[in-house]
Amino acid sequence: MNTTHLSVRAGLPRARSCVLLVALLLLISCSRAQAAGAFEQALRLYELNQRKEAIPYFDRAVVDDPNRKEAWLYRGRAYGETRNDGEALRSYERALRLDACYAEAFFQRGRVYLWNNNPEQAIRDFSSAIRCDAKVSKYYLQRASAHHQAFTPDMLGSQVHYKAAISDYAEAIRLDPQNWNAFAARCAFDYDFLDYRAGLADCNAAIRLNRNDAGLYANRAAILHALGRGDESRADAARAISMDPRMGDFINDTIRTHDRAEATRRQMLEEFRAGAGSGRDPCSSYSGSAQRACRAHDMPAAGRLGGGGGTRDDQQKYGR
Repeated sequence: MNTTHLSVRAGLPRARSCVLLVALLLLISCSRAQAAGAFEQALRLYELNQRKEAIPYFDRAVVDDPNRKEAWLYRGRAYGETRNDGEALRSYERALRLDACYAEAFFQRGRVYLWNNNPEQAIRDFSSAIRCDAKVSKYYLQRASAHHQAFTPDMLGSQVHYKAAISDYAEAIRLDPQNWNAFAARCAFDYDFLDYRAGLADCNAAIRLNRNDAGLYANRAAILHALGRGDESRADAARAISMDPRMGDFINDTIRTHDRAEATRRQMLEEFRAGAGSGRDPCSSYSGSAQRACRAHDMPAAGRLGGGGGTRDDQQKYGR
């Protein structure tokens, strides 16, 4: 029996199958190449600080390859840094669906929450980032900032945020002792809690690591003023202003605010330290809008509202 025709016919589907398979592989390869190309172009623009220009390329990259977690991450960063927090959060959620322990996605999502004055949610995300990767200094630094932002007078009894911030600043610096930003952030924290000597040490450390930042000299000028070291304060102020003239208004406003609020701040610090052992809430003596002002650290407004007065701004902020 002549079976040549059978072998030819049997071979036709196989040839077609091979052609289809090659075409499909080429299609997938092209799609991946396009996605990679879009992502690389987006990343190049992003790193040039052209966030808005990068967004269409990130959008294309996640359409072409929706399983690329890095594309979703950077898409979120670009949207977040152009004030579209909804798209930023959606991007981070997609990245976390692809990798449930994607530390950088937790970190970047936490930053969005912090920008939107939601420190408690930010702390949860920064903690998740640390759980996934405990060796990254910036995760502790941002969580310390969130604890700093979350602190309110009604927390005096446990000091939970205060103690957590101190611990996180220390760990951030231990992991990256050359990070001047960490020392600068802790300097600001020290200043807010009236620990001026610790603040001066942290500002000095930050300046040793970065001598070209006007803000560091401005911050140190404010701390030296608080310590009563006027000549040194003025020297730092002059240096900051020579580097960036805008620092003049910042320094004057900071020092003026410090001088005006020093008595109130010291009273609050005494209550803070006393509250650590007693569990007493210093805002319990107020009620209504005055108590809300107290819990927001606005003691002058609390005094005005508690006395039956209060400005229109006080009423708008704290009246309900």
